[in-house]
Amino acid sequence: MQILIDENGKVLSAHAVSGNPFLTAAAESAARGARFTP
Repeated sequence: MQILIDENGKVLSAHAVSGNPFLTAAAESAARGARFTP
């Protein structure tokens, strides 16, 4: 996964760079819904 996070911990973009094609869409969706603590 390649995830871009802003200074507040919000995911700006998420892109699977490799992996099972059947799972990449779900992984990207889950990453977009995550919240990170700066």
